Amino acid sequence: MNSQVNILQGIMEKQFIPYIQPVVDAETERLIGGEVLMRW
Repeated sequence: MNSQVNILQGIMEKQFIPYIQPVVDAETERLIGGEVLMRW
């Protein structure tokens, strides 16, 4: 199998786990966004 097929299969089988990381302004300590890392 090639990588694209493996990724599509992983998506269909709900094998990807999202990890959400907040992005905080260091001066104001306010939340200004977020980043998502997908683990397989």
